[in-house]
Amino acid sequence: MKLKHIILLLLVILAVGAFLWVRSISSQEVQAPDMMRAAHEEVYAGLFNYGHVGGETGKMVQKVHTLIRPHLNKEEEYILPQLGLLRHLIDDKVEDPKLMAEMIGYSEKLYDDLPMLRAEHQALRQAVEQLIQVADQEGQIEVATYAKHLLQHIQDEDDVFYPAAVLVGKYLDLKRSIASQSRN
Repeated sequence: MKLKHIILLLLVILAVGAFLWVRSISSQEVQAPDMMRAAHEEVYAGLFNYGHVGGETGKMVQKVHTLIRPHLNKEEEYILPQLGLLRHLIDDKVEDPKLMAEMIGYSEKLYDDLPMLRAEHQALRQAVEQLIQVADQEGQIEVATYAKHLLQHIQDEDDVFYPAAVLVGKYLDLKRSIASQSRN
């Protein structure tokens, strides 16, 4: 979809929202989507459960844990809140300038950090692929299955969740700009 189509779509959404009365949400109401919280909890649970496995598999689980912990902290700090805002954007319930500014800031931080986050994902992919190989060699089928799910989670973030979070900020920035122009 071309940029002008996206802008046109956003303008139509804003116009429809102008005719509907909706209550604006506050930052206290913005939470990470349940599916994302659950996915991160599964990552933590798997690392905890399989961290006690012996052999090279256990060592690789620890390596993945060391790489992923700070990465997940970043996601939970400034990516997941934006994804939690998506359901409110559909209902055009985001009007609070303070909340919009906060989310735009998160989006800008994500955009600036994308090269670092992608590099972290690449390092994680390599470690998880090694974990799968070692777990298969040592007959740790559950660990290998868990690691394959973890690879898919990383791919989902790259393909869907990071771009969606950046677009949340771009949409809010556009919405704020339009609102500012209409006041002038």
